[in-house]
Amino acid sequence: MHETHIRTEIQRTLNNFMDGELAKNATHLLKVLGYESQRTLNRDTNTVEVFLEDFDPDNLINPEKAHLNDWQTADFLFQLTADEIRQQTQETITFHEDADVDASIYQSYLFLAV
Repeated sequence: MHETHIRTEIQRTLNNFMDGELAKNATHLLKVLGYESQRTLNRDTNTVEVFLEDFDPDNLINPEKAHLNDWQTADFLFQLTADEIRQQTQETITFHEDADVDASIYQSYLFLAV
């Protein structure tokens, strides 16, 4: 993708954050930047409480350091593994067919929208 086109698309995508769904806009921005994955969780609700139940069952997250009181929603966007990043051969990243989040892959990135 041409550099000017990428900058224009990034600007357009950032402008979309004024309206619409945070998770959808954040996922699209990450895609424009070259990060996407099918490894995601489908949740009916995106509350902070549900996020903490899923990702912090042992209460290890420090609420003050994470500024949890400022979070209005917590959307899990996707998991991106180190292997998936290394497989990049184009401007987008090719991923495994297994689309489930794998908690045993510690060398990975979790993308959230809060």
